[in-house]
Amino acid sequence: MTVAGRATMTAMRALPTIAAITLLVACTDPRFDVKIAYDPLVTQAITEAEDAAALAGNDAKRLKVQVSVIDAAAAATTADGDEAAASCKDFAFGRIDASVIDGARRASASAPAGDDTHLSAVPRLGPKLVIVEVLNPAGRRVAVGCADVDDVTDDADVPVQVHVAPTVLVFDRQESTEVAPVTLVAVAPWDPTLLVGGNQVITELHGGGATVSNDEDEDDGVRLPEFGADGQYTTPLLALPAPTPEGPVLTLVRVQWAEEVIRLPAFVPWKAIQTTTGARITVGPDATQAYDRAWTTPTLVGTRLYVRDRKNLAAFEMGQ
Repeated sequence: MTVAGRATMTAMRALPTIAAITLLVACTDPRFDVKIAYDPLVTQAITEAEDAAALAGNDAKRLKVQVSVIDAAAAATTADGDEAAASCKDFAFGRIDASVIDGARRASASAPAGDDTHLSAVPRLGPKLVIVEVLNPAGRRVAVGCADVDDVTDDADVPVQVHVAPTVLVFDRQESTEVAPVTLVAVAPWDPTLLVGGNQVITELHGGGATVSNDEDEDDGVRLPEFGADGQYTTPLLALPAPTPEGPVLTLVRVQWAEEVIRLPAFVPWKAIQTTTGARITVGPDATQAYDRAWTTPTLVGTRLYVRDRKNLAAFEMGQ
């Protein structure tokens, strides 16, 4: 069974922007209202876009609001090793692929911010995610919010707080191929000089078939770290469980509400042996392996030489 009706979105100047998606249905069906509240920075972005559109006489410059209802069971994620229904946390931290969201979308409506729109065929039964996105004229996310909703058996008011969807950039990184802390900066997608703080961060280290994450700390009641008021955040130095795998690893940084996940490749060096001359040589797991045929041109990074054949990759430390 579905709920269908008319959705109305309004924007108000000089006040916290609030919109209501109201579904007016037959008296036998429950009422399903999505009430949207925008963060102050989002209200500012909407207002500035309205002014720019009015000045240019071009409605295409206005921001668009899109409301989607996602089947949470169809978008189930295995991020936590479960087949449970997807949650807004999964969505907020980029654990659900865009293609999966598209396939699990059961209702959707969009219109320029401040205009009326219609939302129909909202499923009454089963868990679902109500996602509100504010999109720029190029279709990129400017702001976003989400609410978890279960069966709709009675009249329901569904509040959705819409936050800035920050653009995250690498601000400072050590000149090293090994795993090292990285400082990131979050800015507003419509203004790269406007710093955004407060977004929570999940950092994951993947390698050798293992994964460690600071998200595991939250299960013990530890709050996830956040970007500071200066818009900066430095990733923690995570370590894979012993025995530590050697070779390429990948750090994933999931910033709450950001449209993209930050990927930071690195390399765990193989064990080093001391030579009689005092120089260090780093070799692969099998020290007797002969590298008689190079698959690619050797690469020198600082004093470390990387070589590989068709099967193995090795790093040679040429000196201290």
